[in-house]
Amino acid sequence: MSQATPISIVKKICEEASLFDNKDRLLHFSMKNENQTPLLLEAGDAFYDKWLQSGTPLALDTFLPETTTFNAAQKKEREKIFSDILREKQQDFGKSDLFMLLGFLKWDGNALAPSLLVPLNVDFKSNMLSLSKVLPMENIVLRERLSDKALPKAEDAVVNGQFSVSLYFSLFEKAIATERNWKFTRHGICLAFLNSSRLRLKKRMDDFHSEKRIEGNAFISSLLGEEGFQVKESVFDDADFDQIFSPADHHFLYTTDSHTTKVTIDAIQESTLGYAIQTLPGTPKMRVAANIVAESLAHGKSALVVTRSRTRGSCRTGRERTKLFRQLLQVNQPRSRTQQD
Repeated sequence: MSQATPISIVKKICEEASLFDNKDRLLHFSMKNENQTPLLLEAGDAFYDKWLQSGTPLALDTFLPETTTFNAAQKKEREKIFSDILREKQQDFGKSDLFMLLGFLKWDGNALAPSLLVPLNVDFKSNMLSLSKVLPMENIVLRERLSDKALPKAEDAVVNGQFSVSLYFSLFEKAIATERNWKFTRHGICLAFLNSSRLRLKKRMDDFHSEKRIEGNAFISSLLGEEGFQVKESVFDDADFDQIFSPADHHFLYTTDSHTTKVTIDAIQESTLGYAIQTLPGTPKMRVAANIVAESLAHGKSALVVTRSRTRGSCRTGRERTKLFRQLLQVNQPRSRTQQD
């Protein structure tokens, strides 16, 4: 395959990234996600201002009130999920990645999207929450998707060095005023874990993919040039999916979506020396790794599997991991005469 240029590589990455944004929960918010608190129907701007003025931490329990649709047992289970995730976050990089989502837009049919992401600080010992001194962030994914609407940035609502949530909501309402079938509400409060590094990187990448900026960036040129990473084109670029992939020709343990299957096939090519795979939301990373390992073992290769001793999925993930290793051991067993024939 011919060597791609830095410009073509970056443009392709941007195109592929749109697949993930299409399924991003910041565009299609679900109230059933277990890694977030139930949606409270309080006025978000009033809640934020009151919390900011008080300057005191709030307990996680504040965002988990018992209701007719959220009973004590569900609350206890959700508290455990949050505690497990926060423990994992502390072990990883010491940051919570916890945000308070405010101001919701109903758009694109029945799609729901938060307009503002407020970063929170967490006391990992007590699980007490406080507002971060870091400036809140607009929903950058939504802002990129609706680029023709000129949605406001969080910086647009800073007055005398102080962020005004009420001003931000007013600017947001003005930006979508021409869309009669859309509805914005200041009500709605939810805590959710988001990838803060990805969001901030995305915020700084505005218009980065222009050819002029890529050519003028020495770091990108060296990273993706002849002396940097030798990025390969996909084997699917020049052929249809069904011409290259047939499930019967492989030893995958799990069925995955076509996009994930493509990157898995690219990863196991003999000429591929290394790879990093990002899967679509909802695709368990363990299953992608399992397919690669199973295929390698089936071809007589060795594989080293490294996994965390604890994961946020608790016992359910533990059982799945045990089942996975048993399946891999079966793949690694010598084939019987019937199987060989």
